[in-house]
Amino acid sequence: MHFITTVCLLSVAVIAAFAQTDGNCHLCEVVVNEVLALHPGGLNGVPDAVLMADLNNECEKYWSQDPTQDQGCHAWVTKNGASFIAAMRTNSSAYAVCHAPPASVC
Repeated sequence: MHFITTVCLLSVAVIAAFAQTDGNCHLCEVVVNEVLALHPGGLNGVPDAVLMADLNNECEKYWSQDPTQDQGCHAWVTKNGASFIAAMRTNSSAYAVCHAPPASVC
């Protein structure tokens, strides 16, 4: 009986981990698509500072209800924003951006 309980608990933990990852991936793709929509002419010529501000605005939009997550989002943008912006400039889809190292969200 103990074995079955352990297997069930591990299964729940694995499912929860995948659900959280998928949620982060989906939200990342939403954010990238929204930033891209702000610049319909493409990102060429858009200064990095503008894109950083866009990413920080997305933090406010999606995480402002939870101060802990909001601070974590801003900290992530500060740490990884430059490489994330580079990924947005060089990848053709939000999926590719969100999976691109080194700032991979998924």
